Amino acid sequence: MSDSSPALSLPLLMPSQAQKHVTHNEALMRLDMLVQLAVQSVDQPAPPPQPGLGERHLVGVAATGDWAGHEQEIALWDGMIWMFLAPAPGWRADVVATGQSLRFDGTDWQPVLPVLENLPALGIGATADAANPLSVAGPATLFSHAGAGHQLKLNKSGAGETASLLFQTGWSGRAEMGTAGTDDFSIKVSSDGSSWHTALEVDRSDGRIRFPQGSPDLRARLDAPRLYHVRPDGSDANDGLSDTPGGAFATVQNAIDVALTLDNGPYSVTISLAPGNYGEAVVIDRPLIGSGPLQITGSAAAPASVSLDRVTCRDGARVRLEGLALVAADALRAEAGAQVELTDLHLSGSGTGLYLDSAEITCSGTDLLLGSALTCLAHLRGHARLRASGSSFTLGTGITWTGGALDLNGFCHADLTSVVFAGDTAGCAGPRYLLAQGAILDSGGAGGSFVPGSVAGTSSSGAQYL
Repeated sequence: MSDSSPALSLPLLMPSQAQKHVTHNEALMRLDMLVQLAVQSVDQPAPPPQPGLGERHLVGVAATGDWAGHEQEIALWDGMIWMFLAPAPGWRADVVATGQSLRFDGTDWQPVLPVLENLPALGIGATADAANPLSVAGPATLFSHAGAGHQLKLNKSGAGETASLLFQTGWSGRAEMGTAGTDDFSIKVSSDGSSWHTALEVDRSDGRIRFPQGSPDLRARLDAPRLYHVRPDGSDANDGLSDTPGGAFATVQNAIDVALTLDNGPYSVTISLAPGNYGEAVVIDRPLIGSGPLQITGSAAAPASVSLDRVTCRDGARVRLEGLALVAADALRAEAGAQVELTDLHLSGSGTGLYLDSAEITCSGTDLLLGSALTCLAHLRGHARLRASGSSFTLGTGITWTGGALDLNGFCHADLTSVVFAGDTAGCAGPRYLLAQGAILDSGGAGGSFVPGSVAGTSSSGAQYL
C-alpha cells in the first residue's frame, strides 16, 4: 500500500503508526497550499523580504535565496519556513493582483485565456479567418465613449490603398464610403457588387465637393468664367463646352437653363451663339445666383447673322445681350426687376422694340438698329428706366410710330442724353413721344424735335420732357 494519495500525494496514515497527528497535519498543510489556489506573484525569482502568513507564490525561473531550485513550484510561507509543492499538469491558480487564471502545462504556467494583445484572429459569434481576422456576428455592435468623445480609426499604409466602410447584401457590395485608392473621400454605390458608380467626391486639398453623376438639387460652383456654345448643328444632349457639333448645345433656351443651375460666384457665364436663325422666344426668369453676369453673344460685326425671335427677362434677371437680331413682334421685354444691357442689337420685328415694366435697360454707347416694321421704340411702365446716354440708334426706312416713339407712363425715366439718331430719320412719321403720370424723358436739352417723328410729343399729369 502506498504511503501517499495518488492525485495530490497527500501522506497517508499507516497501520500502527506512531504520532499520527504529524502525518495528518502534513496532509492538511498540503491541502492548505492547493485548495483555492490564489497566488500573490508569478515568475518572481526571489522571495519577498517580509511575507505574510499563508502567502503563496509561483516561483519564477533562475530562483535565488530560499527559492533556489524550486522554479515553477508553489511556495507557501507557513510563518517560519517556505514550503514547496511541485505542480502537476492541469493544475490551476489565480493571480490576486491581476485576476488572471493560470494553468500548468507540465513545463510552465500559462494563461487560461490568452493575453488579449497581438491576437492572430478573434471571432465573436462568428469564425475569423485570414481575410477577416476580426469577425462579429450579432444584432448590433456598440462602440461608446469612456467619459468624453470616441473615434473609430481606419488607417491605411499609403494613398493608393483603401480605408473604407463597405456595406453588403448577401456578401455582395452595395455601397462604400472612405478613401478608396486615393486620399480623396468618396461615396459610391453598386446594384450588383461589380459595377460601381461614384455619387460624391470630396477633394482632400480644398474640400470641394463633386457629384460625378450630377445632381438636380445641388449647384455646381464655378472657379473660373464659364463659356457655353450654341450651334444650329449642336445637340442639347451635349455639355455645351466646345464649339463643335459634338460639343455645343442646339438651343439657346437649354443653354440658359443650364447656366441658371450654376453657382457662378463672381464669374461670368457667357452663351456664345454661332451664326444661324434660331427661331426661339427665350425666357430668362431669374438671375444667376452669383454676382457675375450672364451674357448672350452673337456677332458684334454682323448681328443680323445671329437671330432669335424674342427675349424676355423678368424676376430680377441680369443679362447682357450683344450682337443679336431679334425678329419677332415686341422682341425685347424686361419685367419685374430685370436688368438688361444691350450692345449692337438689331430690332427687326414689329410692334415695340424695347418693352420695360418695372425693369431697367441700359444701352449706353451701343448701336441699336431699328427695323422698319417697328411702331414704338420704347414702352416704359411702373418705374422703369431706360439708360441710353451716348448710344447710336439707326432707323430703318419709313418707320411710323403709332403711339409715340417713346411711350412713358407712371414715374418712369428715359435718359437719351447725347443719343445719336441716324438712318432714315426724315422718313420717320408719327408722334415723337407720349409722356404721362410723372414720367421723365431727358434729351439733354436737345429740343422737342430731337426724337425722330412727324408729330410733336405730348406730356400730361406731371410728366416732363427735358
